[in-house]
Amino acid sequence: MDDSTWKKQPATGEWNTATNWDPAEVPTNKATFSTSSQTAITFSPTEAAIVNDIEFAPGAPSYTFTFGTAPVTPALTIAGDGMANNSSTPQHFNVASFATGFEHPQLLFTNTATAGGNDMYYTAGPETPEGKGGGIIRFVDRSTAGSASFTIRTGSGTPPSEGSTVGGEVSFGDTASAETARFTIYGSTSLTDGDTFGNAVFHDASTADHATFTNVGGTVSGGDGGNTQFYGTATAANGIFNNYGGTHSKANGGDVAFDATSNGGQGHFYNHASKVANGYGGVTSFNNNPPNMPDNQGTSAGHGNYHNYGAQDDAEGGGGHTYFT
Repeated sequence: MDDSTWKKQPATGEWNTATNWDPAEVPTNKATFSTSSQTAITFSPTEAAIVNDIEFAPGAPSYTFTFGTAPVTPALTIAGDGMANNSSTPQHFNVASFATGFEHPQLLFTNTATAGGNDMYYTAGPETPEGKGGGIIRFVDRSTAGSASFTIRTGSGTPPSEGSTVGGEVSFGDTASAETARFTIYGSTSLTDGDTFGNAVFHDASTADHATFTNVGGTVSGGDGGNTQFYGTATAANGIFNNYGGTHSKANGGDVAFDATSNGGQGHFYNHASKVANGYGGVTSFNNNPPNMPDNQGTSAGHGNYHNYGAQDDAEGGGGHTYFT
């Protein structure tokens, strides 16, 4: 396996170009970034990259890694220990894409890879604010989100009928963990497509661990807020969830939804009222919906703590609520 360092004077910003590395080999084991004239990194639309570890050396500047829409997914797989930022500067990974589902992420963490510490920043969203859908970051096996920060958005464009309505998404599968990461999740910005929104999604036996989730209320009439969703046997564990009310008349609040046999664990859920008249409050819901739901079983609130806040005055809208279906 190859270790390579990003050159101080690379010809381009493309990761997949061997001559941008020293030695001139695209790394498959460890990629090191130090000082360089080129700090905007992109990925080939036709070649997938796989690396075990990415290290930012002491004194390295801030880099921005941008993932666009391409037929080859994932564009980058991180399969070893993951991210290590030894610089004194933040590092940014921007997944600005149109995706069709969590099975086709642009950035994938596998095995025991971590997204890194609190100086690592990730964004999943559309290519432009006016675009449709959004890109996907996925964690599988026993990988973790570490203590990184994630911002999840969608665009104002309406996805085509033959495409997906998936917004920007950070997805967890297998026994992957959100660890102590921080997630800020935004809803629809479209007046014609309120069903496409940012998502943090837990499948299989994955866990929210001790992470913090801020589901921002909807900002347009009829639009949904940001969502955190649990499927399979996933658990909210000790996560903290703030579901804020809509900020526009008839806008929905942020939402945490449990389906299949997932559970609230020992999480803390705060469903806030809308701050505007005719807006709707934040929601936590437990739903007997498939997939993989055995007979006579469903979701569980577990041993969680649930807080529903009402309106404070006549100018505010609907209060927060928790419900079971």
